Amino acid sequence: MSCANNEKQWGLAVHNHHDAFNTIPPHGLRFGTGPEKNSNPANLSAPEVYENKDTASALARLLPFIEAANVAMGKDFSQITTGHFKSSANPYYDDIKAVKLACILCPSSGDYSLNSIQGGWAPGNYVVCVGSGTGVNSIFRATSPATSADVPTKLDGVFYRASNSGSEGAVSAGHTCENSNGDHGFESMTDGTSNTMMLSEALAVNQSLGGQAPNAIVCSRLTLNTDDPATDMADPDLVAATAAASTIAGKQNRCESWLSSRWDHSVYNAYLTPNQKNACGYASVNFTPATSGIARGFLKATSQHVSGVNVCNGDGSVRYINDNITLGIWRAMSTSSGGEAN
Repeated sequence: MSCANNEKQWGLAVHNHHDAFNTIPPHGLRFGTGPEKNSNPANLSAPEVYENKDTASALARLLPFIEAANVAMGKDFSQITTGHFKSSANPYYDDIKAVKLACILCPSSGDYSLNSIQGGWAPGNYVVCVGSGTGVNSIFRATSPATSADVPTKLDGVFYRASNSGSEGAVSAGHTCENSNGDHGFESMTDGTSNTMMLSEALAVNQSLGGQAPNAIVCSRLTLNTDDPATDMADPDLVAATAAASTIAGKQNRCESWLSSRWDHSVYNAYLTPNQKNACGYASVNFTPATSGIARGFLKATSQHVSGVNVCNGDGSVRYINDNITLGIWRAMSTSSGGEAN
């Protein structure tokens, strides 16, 4: 099956989800449940509620609508996926996290064996659009209480975390942390469904994809640091930052998992144009001290196609976008209600 056909199937799955629930699936939840902190990660008898931690991706939630219901296996996708136990992954997902799905791997992207991906996750090349990546729309992590007044309740793209109920550190017996099906639908695409991107593609990483600046076009990572959270670094010059680095190390998490809602796993934004060759494929901002609670991410769409990427729009149509698209138009396509004439 071709890449364009794969994306059409995912677009149809979004529409089928909308028919069933009148919503677009969330990409993660604000509150998720998981194993008790600092205890045996296999102990799910007393799960706690975690705020702003990664739960299941939008694509994982679409599995029943893309003829892959057997993979979903009745999973409670409000369970967190990574990062809150002595090990790196929630054992609740051990039975499905390594399942390789042909419908989520671009045929042109090569064969990524599980040995080339950290943690035994199964990779995926299709990623959901979280918007422009400009300003506060680059924020992918904020602790509570927020230390910055500009932390958004949602991003400017189609997909973002649902604001379900819960409380940090509270046991589930006293709180509801429902497996939300999302809190918005196609009505949120006021720019028009045919003008709004839902999905595109990105290359999964393995050890061979690290690159030398400034030609690291795929899954390499650049980390920017600032000692003052007030400086924000919301819109950094990533071209200049990439050129200033002698080497950009491979970032093994990029597209590592179709299951996880981690940004480097399963999203893209339009901060950079597709396959932009003079800026790395994944840039993050680290603040010092880390207790600022804010983290930003800039993740571009990438592919092995000739000079472009496929995108799926809100109406389910798939278009091939050339690498030389004007940045302003590309960013306009990424927003659901920006008021632009695309």
